[in-house]
Amino acid sequence: MEVNRNILLANMGIRMNDIRVQEPPQARWVATFSADEALAVIGYLVSSAALCLDDPVLYGSFRLLDAANRFLGLLLAKDPVWDDAFLHQLKEQIDQKKDWLMYDQDSYRDFVRGVPVLLAGHLKDRAKAERGSDGTHGDGQSRAGDPHFPDAPPPRHT
Repeated sequence: MEVNRNILLANMGIRMNDIRVQEPPQARWVATFSADEALAVIGYLVSSAALCLDDPVLYGSFRLLDAANRFLGLLLAKDPVWDDAFLHQLKEQIDQKKDWLMYDQDSYRDFVRGVPVLLAGHLKDRAKAERGSDGTHGDGQSRAGDPHFPDAPPPRHT
């Protein structure tokens, strides 16, 4: 049974007006990070892991959202990623809603559960947009059978 993504996200505190999937999704991009930038993210993640050993349960999810938000900030400072509207809107939503942990834990939980749904929908839309009408990705290579592209048509046997 396919669940309507808009209804699911609305129940989780995310409106599609809050984050719109860019139509069509952008082409793939590559971003380069300095050693200092990469080590800053890694340092935050591993120190958060250590703190999670003694933190209240919900703080772990907060630290992961904050890490994703920090990484988005780093990523969005790079060309050509800086103009990715979806990532900007995702970062804005995380900035606004991560603090719900402090005063509305039910809404916070719903938001945390909704973010992967939203991202998965965006990834699915990107995969569909990248795949041509002949089932290839414009490079003549079929993605059929690739678990990263579950909607790819099955390979044709001739």
